[in-house]
Amino acid sequence: MRSKGLDTKFINLFLNSIETTFIKVFQCDLTLSQIYFMKDQLSEDNVAVMTGVIGNNYTGMVVYRMHNETAQRMIDFLNPDEIDSSNRIMTYESLGEIINIISGNTMTRFSENNLSLNITTPSIIAGDTFELFTLNQITLSADMLSPFGTMEIDLAIKHF
Repeated sequence: MRSKGLDTKFINLFLNSIETTFIKVFQCDLTLSQIYFMKDQLSEDNVAVMTGVIGNNYTGMVVYRMHNETAQRMIDFLNPDEIDSSNRIMTYESLGEIINIISGNTMTRFSENNLSLNITTPSIIAGDTFELFTLNQITLSADMLSPFGTMEIDLAIKHF
């Protein structure tokens, strides 16, 4: 089977959904800093949240990457009195919930445009040093700036 590139409509729906989620959930705008393509290795950050994507002849993954400080600021905004930043499990559960909100809004946006996609439960990778490889898959990366810090969204999705 030959893979086709992602079309602009798909990319725009995804990025617009993330921006809309930030406006609704965090009451702030995201600014698209840059968009670029990578192959194989994604740059190093402290936290990566991965979700799988499948449906409508699409398959792949979405990775949200950021520094620990960015993740903690987002979590503190949503739960200012409930999260003890020293409790890593609660911190990562909260971060997973943020990505679930983004994923749910993304699926709704795609459904409104007649694209039925399923997005898997998030998996979180964290640590001072780790490398993440997409194994020969071209990845569209978008740096999104927010008051919390920079979040990089990596779309490693194939259309067959």
